[in-house]
Amino acid sequence: MNDKMLDRLDLNLLRAFASIYRHGSITDAAADCGVSQPAMSNALSRLRRFADDPLFVRRKNVMVPTPLAESLSAHVLRGLQSIEDGLAGLQQFDPTVTEREFSVGMRASFEFPLLRYLTGRVQAAAPRATIVSSAIDRRTLDRDL
Repeated sequence: MNDKMLDRLDLNLLRAFASIYRHGSITDAAADCGVSQPAMSNALSRLRRFADDPLFVRRKNVMVPTPLAESLSAHVLRGLQSIEDGLAGLQQFDPTVTEREFSVGMRASFEFPLLRYLTGRVQAAAPRATIVSSAIDRRTLDRDL
């Protein structure tokens, strides 16, 4: 896809495409994206005109991707995930509400004294966070990491 083609595409339509692909339903995709069912139908119409392909066809009660939609799906899903991953870095970290799991690797002989101390400190600052410890042997450090 060249720049001129991308200039003609409303990138919000890619989110609609991904949602229809995942749900197989205009109604469920609309709910997922927080828009009305007619708005999602309109987005699909715009995508169809852009691609000059039906993209999804109704079979029984499911919207089934056409071969073109199937070939585009991995690229669209990967692209949207990449954007989400990039934007996730914009969020400020708040330890008081995080539910992240933190992985720590250390020598087995250090696990008991250090992990006890570390767990106490983390629980005080981030009560919903969890710590997972893995024993690391310095001789296989490169492989273990």
